[in-house]
Amino acid sequence: MKSGKLYIDIETLPPLLWPEHERTAYVASKVPGQFKKPESIAAWCQENYEETWSRAALDWRISRIACIGVVWEPDDSDILRSACFVGGPTDEQELRMFTHLADFLREHKAWAAHVVGTTSSGSTFLACTSRPRASGMCLLDGSTSSARTIASA
Repeated sequence: MKSGKLYIDIETLPPLLWPEHERTAYVASKVPGQFKKPESIAAWCQENYEETWSRAALDWRISRIACIGVVWEPDDSDILRSACFVGGPTDEQELRMFTHLADFLREHKAWAAHVVGTTSSGSTFLACTSRPRASGMCLLDGSTSSARTIASA
């Protein structure tokens, strides 16, 4: 493994494949507490629907990854290596994106990963390192295929 700098930019989407009733329920869950009357709540939801729904892309619990941009700057070279990996609104698209990202990072010796274990819910833990003596644990959530950093050393 080479040492160097790894830059990652992640762009997210709201869960675009949700049916309208789930989107409406999500927006309704974001109504400020001062609205108590059903008419006031309904008016707030109608007025703030688009903005609130688009902000779902920032909610790590439900958002999907649109793409991940990566730049690898090895210490022993002046050449930057970069790529953009496209995800999407489905588990399969995100999983394909993570697979291509892992392949890119291994190809440039920028990262190593191996399966550490799985949880009772089927999530997979990966040990990830980007430079010597720095590591983190990532969780691939079986329901969304999204990587989440859960600890770092």
